[in-house]
Amino acid sequence: MFNCTSSICNGCMCCDLQIEKELFSVKTVSVKFINGYPSGIYDFKTNLNLTEGDVVVCDTSRGYQVAEVVAVNNIASRKVTKWVVDVVDINRHKARLAAEAEAKKIKAELDKRVKRFQESELLKIFAGRDKDVAMLVEKYRALTGCDLCE
Repeated sequence: MFNCTSSICNGCMCCDLQIEKELFSVKTVSVKFINGYPSGIYDFKTNLNLTEGDVVVCDTSRGYQVAEVVAVNNIASRKVTKWVVDVVDINRHKARLAAEAEAKKIKAELDKRVKRFQESELLKIFAGRDKDVAMLVEKYRALTGCDLCE
């Protein structure tokens, strides 16, 4: 329902017109529930701008249920009593999941580089303090051509 922002509203004409506009803009949509229960196609009232394929939350006798819009019926029906609550923003959710996956990959790469750097720095320190470690580092470099301290 529309709530007038006027501090002196007393059932003003502006509010009456807005309420009437909302009531006349109500249409129905046909949905099928995503989890398949209950099965079948059901109609719900809405004043949202919906299209086929939208994922919505519906207020049902079993509580809130997620459904897919299968048809938009640009007519109101007195037989339909329950409402679509809102649209689920699947694209925003997919973007959030993609960002999370990318962040995990970046973190893994950073961890790998930090570990390599720590090992290199520690070997430099140990090789400077321990002749046996310095000798092992040199043998490794001679055998592999790789410097552990880089």
